Amino acid sequence: MPKDNSENKKYHQKYTKALEADPQLKGANPNIADADGHSPLHTLASQPETDKTRIFALLLVEYKANVNSTNNFEETPLYMAID
Repeated sequence: MPKDNSENKKYHQKYTKALEADPQLKGANPNIADADGHSPLHTLASQPETDKTRIFALLLVEYKANVNSTNNFEETPLYMAID
């Protein structure tokens, strides 16, 4: 997480506002998978860890992303994050 709570709030507000403002994202399924079974959380977990990716991961979970979902290779987002 960002070291400063105000920085954390800033990121959270920014991403929440972006998610709510984009008509394509309103009501979007945070668990939709691609051809390999990767959900948005899987894709995010495979990216380098930054403050922004951590905040976005929290937002995905807040929007009911399934943290235990598996891709076509039986990998969870957590597995991909530590691999």
